[in-house]
Amino acid sequence: MNNNWKQLNIKFTEMVGRLKTLTGQARLALLMECLDLARLLPDKIVEALIDDNIELAESLWTEESAFLLGEKANYASKKMTFGEARKFVAKGLQLSRDVGSAHAEAIALAVRGYLESADKQHKKAAAWYMMALEKCSDLQRPRVELDLGSCYGKQGEYDRAWFYLNESVKHSGVLMADESISPERRMFQTKLHTDGWSRLGTLQESVGDFGGARLAYDRSLNLADQYKLTWEKYKTLSRKAKFHIIIGEFTEAEKCLNEAQGLMLSEYNARAPMYLTHDWARLYRMSGRYAQALETYGTILYGESSDEPAVRQNILNIMEFADLFGEILSGIYECLMHLGKTQIADVLNAASREYEEVLTESGIYKEADKQAKLKIQQEKLMVILLSVMQKSPLVVWYRDIVMEFDLEKKKARVRQGGREFQLSQRAFLVFKCLVEHVGQYVTRKDIEEYWAQFGEGYFEAGQDTGVRTYINREIGEILGLSAFLKRRDKPKGGWMLIP
Repeated sequence: MNNNWKQLNIKFTEMVGRLKTLTGQARLALLMECLDLARLLPDKIVEALIDDNIELAESLWTEESAFLLGEKANYASKKMTFGEARKFVAKGLQLSRDVGSAHAEAIALAVRGYLESADKQHKKAAAWYMMALEKCSDLQRPRVELDLGSCYGKQGEYDRAWFYLNESVKHSGVLMADESISPERRMFQTKLHTDGWSRLGTLQESVGDFGGARLAYDRSLNLADQYKLTWEKYKTLSRKAKFHIIIGEFTEAEKCLNEAQGLMLSEYNARAPMYLTHDWARLYRMSGRYAQALETYGTILYGESSDEPAVRQNILNIMEFADLFGEILSGIYECLMHLGKTQIADVLNAASREYEEVLTESGIYKEADKQAKLKIQQEKLMVILLSVMQKSPLVVWYRDIVMEFDLEKKKARVRQGGREFQLSQRAFLVFKCLVEHVGQYVTRKDIEEYWAQFGEGYFEAGQDTGVRTYINREIGEILGLSAFLKRRDKPKGGWMLIP
């Protein structure tokens, strides 16, 4: 098998040059051949090729267009831009059915399965993968079987997982040796075959067959080295490191991660550094280095920026990948407990449970209602995580007032001129809500809903400790802001801080 990656790049460059001279359907036809080559190269190269031609695909009503829309959804899901992936998978499904292409439909169905799996809806995911399996070609089959087997493994249905992963390894093994198909397609089957052995290792580990797991991981690594499959090698090293951690072989796990650290991962997947950092966090935590693990989790959440809007967006992006985010939350909770920060650990655990309940809920609320609930829970978790990492304290500024909230103590430290004193969480939240909407009227209901986001709940009508009391006493009298507060009469009511 031709494994000369330099020649592969030369051939790909030549084909892209030819592609630029074509238009319309002829361009799409050659694009399908280009994609066979591109799938062997880093994801960013494939994405660029697809993005350069996606408008053309959307303008034509052909089988090639349906394939391209499905592949666009596939690579969007790999980047965890799931909103974009859902948009294109819907378009791909519709067009593939309109033009009667079962093989194009199989791609979109498989991506839909992946999206359900990312949301931890594994039973739904398996159903989509099964539909894809009914539509796919022989060349597509190993890829669908691989994901279906992994999906059953996540559900704990190990017999089914074993069957489909073995089927994938068997079929990809036959295809990688089939000289009647192109070298590029055989190489892609080699990638699937290598990944298949790696996933079989994880499955054998799950059922307690540690000897079988070692053999499967080593077979995958041998294939990755033989064919210079960098990304597949990293995935197996990551899985093998986790295996060593579970059985207490921390030195061996560290060797795996150090080897992975030497790979040029960012060329293959933009989020690879984050995955590897998470592997290190797991190792530190499981080997009892809790402070180091907590610091490493902070590195994941903060990404490459210390700018709060960028940090918040990074955390939101990680939230999109439910399994990874769930592991991060449980890891942070465990570290906090072992470091004696039990109070804030309990706050995080409660918020995590509420978030998980909304995330996995189905069939009760409309999708819009579910997304609204998720947004509330995401903001609640965001506040807790930023406070836990203590890199971005909850600070609110207004005129000469600086108010900083300590989530663990549930108290806000106020600095105003030469004065320094404390206020309660509810008073802090009232102040924060007013400052965030400065120049706008905020109603009692708005503030109560804001309280609820942070676990403070609603107040019964007629209670003396309601919103009005906090605004009159803490905001007006203690902070001395009566002159800067405007009150609006009913029926709308509400209060506004003057800018």
